[in-house]
Amino acid sequence: MAKRDDPAAIAAFTQDLKTDPKDWYALEMRARVEYATSRQQSMADIDRAIALAPKQAQLYPFRAFLLRSSDRQAALRQPKLLLKADPQDPNAQVVAAQIYAQLGDREAARELLDRVIAAHPTESAYVTRMRVRSNADVEGRRADLEAAVQLNPSSVVDLVLLAQVDTDAGAYADTVAVATRAMTAGGQTALLLAERAIGYAKTGQEALAQQDLARAAAQAKDAADLNDACWRLAIANVALDRALDLCNASIAQLQGRARSAPLDSRGFVLLRLGRCKQAISSYNDALATRPTNPSSLYGRGLCELRMGDTSAGNNDIRNGKVFSAGEIAADFKHYGVTR
Repeated sequence: MAKRDDPAAIAAFTQDLKTDPKDWYALEMRARVEYATSRQQSMADIDRAIALAPKQAQLYPFRAFLLRSSDRQAALRQPKLLLKADPQDPNAQVVAAQIYAQLGDREAARELLDRVIAAHPTESAYVTRMRVRSNADVEGRRADLEAAVQLNPSSVVDLVLLAQVDTDAGAYADTVAVATRAMTAGGQTALLLAERAIGYAKTGQEALAQQDLARAAAQAKDAADLNDACWRLAIANVALDRALDLCNASIAQLQGRARSAPLDSRGFVLLRLGRCKQAISSYNDALATRPTNPSSLYGRGLCELRMGDTSAGNNDIRNGKVFSAGEIAADFKHYGVTR
């Protein structure tokens, strides 16, 4: 599965299930692999896994994902089914909120998380509520992350997120401090080095920024790390040429649908650079496997408008808003990219 050898992975999980037909985890993993070729079989396996282990919260988001395009009402029943199966578990409540957010019902997600936090204030609940908030709600996101860090001061993940929110808030000195703290706790990573480089660049410490960017490029080996670093530089509008190199390196490691995220990131970098023809090409490639991605649609629409194709541009922008429940326009505005 890790090597993306889907037939071999399915065969291995199938062999495991012959030994233990009640292995719900193997059913879940096989369902995730089968999704690329057979959604019907994928659904059958995840249904069977939930029947065997109804209190395993992580099973429900995937079933909601499978249902969301064909039966939205059934998808929206998944958080309720999870809460019915395990009504007292705070983690189940957090996962139910994640499903609501995944399906675009952020209000339901927020209401549930507010109740969870009032009764059981956990690190996971705070981080999930931060993710549910719009990107424009910088202060709310920061408050949630600060609360999460107080509960788990050594969490590198929480510190990375807090550094990113500090960047989004324009608190660049705090970005440097929090990113440095995260590196002390968990070591240097490409993402943290890129984030600190943004803080250095925005506070006029260019030499330090370039040092961190060079280290980030040297350390970023994994495709996801490369894309994350590219995206953070892009939305901060820092070192765009370096961001482009990181995105290209990420794309080169991936195949098929997995390339969609770095292709979208590269499209945004090229949009920032004013290279709209190339940006549209990158967005086209991203949308080939994820045709409803709001970021790719909206970014392509902006480029089409800038190139004079009003009809196509307005259509893509409209679709981007539809598939994001209107939030993508606010995100791009927050990034400083508008019509």
